[in-house]
Amino acid sequence: FFKDAVAEAVDACVPRAKQRQKKKNLYVNGQANQLKKRKNALWRQYIMSRDPLDHARFVRCRNKLRALTRSLRKDFEVRLADNVKRNPKAFWQYTNSRLKVKTGVGDLLDQDGNPVSQDSAKADILNVYFSSVFTTEDGEVPEPSRNHESPGITDVTISAGDIQQKLIALKPTSSPGPDGIHPRILSEAASSICTPLASIFRKSLDAGTLPSDWKLASVVPIFKKGDRRRPENFRPISLTAITCKVMEAVIRDQLMEYLTSSGLLSRHQHGFRPRRSCTTQLLEVLDDWSRAIEDGDPVD
Repeated sequence: FFKDAVAEAVDACVPRAKQRQKKKNLYVNGQANQLKKRKNALWRQYIMSRDPLDHARFVRCRNKLRALTRSLRKDFEVRLADNVKRNPKAFWQYTNSRLKVKTGVGDLLDQDGNPVSQDSAKADILNVYFSSVFTTEDGEVPEPSRNHESPGITDVTISAGDIQQKLIALKPTSSPGPDGIHPRILSEAASSICTPLASIFRKSLDAGTLPSDWKLASVVPIFKKGDRRRPENFRPISLTAITCKVMEAVIRDQLMEYLTSSGLLSRHQHGFRPRRSCTTQLLEVLDDWSRAIEDGDPVD
């Protein structure tokens, strides 16, 4: 019912026209923007006057802007290339943005080594490979390594205010899940949607079940490296329902707060914790190595 209500509101209120946004050049600075404004003003002046002197001024400004833009782009690309090891994400984002042709999944090789070009057949090949490497949990819960005296967490508090904050923080450019509810809609209508979502989350936790749409995912193959014709060189990305991710985020925040306040996390755990990262872990390791060297212990 919630999904149908959102879909009906989207059809009635969201415009269908798609606005084309011009890509912003990352290397343009204030001087280039000022020259661009002056160039446009000189062009308008020439259109009104048709004076050759105005056209000459426009040409000089245009050439100056063109030379400055090329110089800025060259310096920007050199910096990207120099920092490719420290920031490879920025390098590949810029490189992909310069490509004029966007290629998807090309022809794949089946088990017999024959090329397959039909979309449905390629989807079946990727599905077989992704299913073969899927990890199936056995359902067994490991025994705790140590006992603790802190009281356990028995329930999760679901409040409309927490859900509203999560919805507002959603990235509007993210892709929707199988339910078709776009994160931009959830973020823009957070104040109206948070209350019914809180009711759905509460009922889901009390019943111990999930809506059927939350159990589905749109799987997108992402190329890693190597031969593009081999399915093992692709990795799957699962696009799940945004509303389910919001509930997971609310549960995770309360679980992390309980684990932290109860002292159940090791002080040596740096991954997936706030204000901790690879840098803090490396600082601790370097401290251990330095102390071992000072004490004369072997370090391998």
